[in-house]
Amino acid sequence: MANYRAQKPPKEDKFDPKNLESRHYEAMVRYPKAYSYSENERERVREDHVFCDEDGGQWGQRGRNGKGINQDTKRPRLEINKIRHIRNQVVGSYRESRIGVKVRPSGGKATQELAETHNGIIRNQMNNSYAENAFDNAMQELATGGMGAFQLDSEYSNSSVTGIDAFDQELVFRTIHDSANSVWVDPDSTDENHRDADWMFLVREMTPMAFRDRWPDAKAGDFGLMGVNGPTRGWRTNDFIRVADYYVKEWYDTVVYMFDNGDEQKVYSKEALVRKDEETGETIDVRAELEAEGYILSRTKKTQLNRVWRYKVSGSEVLEEPSLWKGRFIPLIVGYGYNGRIDGEHWYHGVVRAAKDPQRFYNYVVSFIAERCGKSVKDFYWGTPAQAANHGKAYSKANVEDRFMMPYNVDPDAPGPPIPSRQATMDPNLMSMLGTSSNDIRETIGFSEAMLGSSQERSGKAILATKAQGDLGVFILKDNFAKMIEYAGEQLIDTNPRILDKQRQIRVMEDDGKTEMVTINKTVIDRETGQEVLMNDLSQGKYDLIRDSGPSFASKRDEGVAFLQQILQTSPELAQVLAPMMFKLLDMPYAEEFQELMEWWTLKHGLRPMTKEEKEEQANQPPPIEQTLKLESMRANLEQEVAEVDKIELENDKLRAETALKWAETQETLNSEESRGIQSDAAAAQAVAQVEKTIADDRRADAKEAREAQAAQANSNG
Repeated sequence: MANYRAQKPPKEDKFDPKNLESRHYEAMVRYPKAYSYSENERERVREDHVFCDEDGGQWGQRGRNGKGINQDTKRPRLEINKIRHIRNQVVGSYRESRIGVKVRPSGGKATQELAETHNGIIRNQMNNSYAENAFDNAMQELATGGMGAFQLDSEYSNSSVTGIDAFDQELVFRTIHDSANSVWVDPDSTDENHRDADWMFLVREMTPMAFRDRWPDAKAGDFGLMGVNGPTRGWRTNDFIRVADYYVKEWYDTVVYMFDNGDEQKVYSKEALVRKDEETGETIDVRAELEAEGYILSRTKKTQLNRVWRYKVSGSEVLEEPSLWKGRFIPLIVGYGYNGRIDGEHWYHGVVRAAKDPQRFYNYVVSFIAERCGKSVKDFYWGTPAQAANHGKAYSKANVEDRFMMPYNVDPDAPGPPIPSRQATMDPNLMSMLGTSSNDIRETIGFSEAMLGSSQERSGKAILATKAQGDLGVFILKDNFAKMIEYAGEQLIDTNPRILDKQRQIRVMEDDGKTEMVTINKTVIDRETGQEVLMNDLSQGKYDLIRDSGPSFASKRDEGVAFLQQILQTSPELAQVLAPMMFKLLDMPYAEEFQELMEWWTLKHGLRPMTKEEKEEQANQPPPIEQTLKLESMRANLEQEVAEVDKIELENDKLRAETALKWAETQETLNSEESRGIQSDAAAAQAVAQVEKTIADDRRADAKEAREAQAAQANSNG
């Protein structure tokens, strides 16, 4: 990339994505704005993370020396971290009942079948890119400090043969660690998940060595005229170099056209009506294609649309060529825990902040009790100075050393050994204070004692009711994280048709993890219209989504098994009917084989009707052996009857030949007779021949009719 100083460039008349100098200066000015707007709240978020997860963080001393014994005062500084356990309960509650999305048709030529294809593609994308890791990290950060984030990105799929990048792109989810230090947002954005943000930063810190390996020609340390106090402040230290993905929306004026064919409307921008084929480079007139398919222009409207550009920037330059993101949203999904706005400032926190003071008090009381226990005398003695003379060292260490005997001197004025006191020195009020502070921690977070495993309930309904009550205390956190998942699904619906825009085979995944391959954007001929249409065209129709929350598929399967078991206990006669369903839900070896066997058995014994697929399969199967033998017998009988008819026709032909021969002999005999007599005899012979022909024709017609009837019966039985 060109090396230039980060100084103010000439003013632009309009946004130019290729003007790298302007884009870099713009990034250097915007980053401090986002940082200063959120700096105070982000610092509180970082303090919450340290307090919850770092040793010594609850005493303000990070690291291994932050707790235990204060090396300066030699006093105990104990840390009994109750907040982390409660935070883990919140995160575990989410993982037990993960949140997903379901695509549904909402307009145009959208179909439920294509919506299921969308769902299968999204599930497969989440599975391939290990989206659960990104979601789990974001949920944990949101529950701890009140802010979590993950990234949606695209990459070229790897060839399974060569291991190199292929030509097909795929959408993937990426984890964003330490989102409070990594994601910086346009301060003018007011949407909770920043749908309306015009620009955002995703910042990462790299070691100088890693930076030089990635961009050997970059000038990471050249901050030019900005100086150490300018916008580039903080982008470079001796330990790290800051690199950012700078996402910015380019807004442009355009005209939108609506085409209508009477059944469906299609909307295109002016730029989309002419496009280039990526493979051939040819210019394609989309409007001409629409008119050929029967669409006519119905409406036009002037509007503004946006594109999203991504720039990889350091403190001194743009490091790579800008890339155009396929979607219309910035692919950084950010969410907040408990949050709101006061005097125009956005505040947010998780479960930690409100419980910090009760946790500090609890640690202080525990440390004080430990100190009192260490300093209190285990068992002091009543005695005279004469008894303890020359034994002062032994008595001074009696509270810290275990001794099997204590020496003493005999004192005539005090017969016997020194007498132990046997007195308790612990203040019972301290133990009461511990219980109070522990309860305060739960109350400030919104967790009941039962949610932490201390419930006295024994019945199943009571336990579930107590668990539901505890969930309400942190429902806001889970609900706000669900909004992040919904926004991610919204981006997938928007971006997938632009990424998956060519004919290709792609894997789709069902709820239970089963997969199959489907072909998308395949051109086929419509049998009714004779025109070319695209099969599984993801851009066809309009779709929206709803939240799919609840137990995981494994949990639902276990619930299904338990429900069927309850039915069988009350109605054991249904065991034969419900057995296939029971095996379908069981997670055990050979469960599918058992299911198929039970389905065959129930069908054979008439315990269930045939499914549509089974009826189609039966129609395509050859007939059974008994029916085949019957048809063969019918065909043999038919052939025999045909042979008999043919024999009759042969005899008729022989009869006609004999008749003709006799007629010739008669003609020779009657040559000398008178013409009238001859003519009379000829007429008589002709009449006889006509009668014989009529008889033969009737016999052939009867044979043909019998043969056709037999053939029709054979075909109907086959």
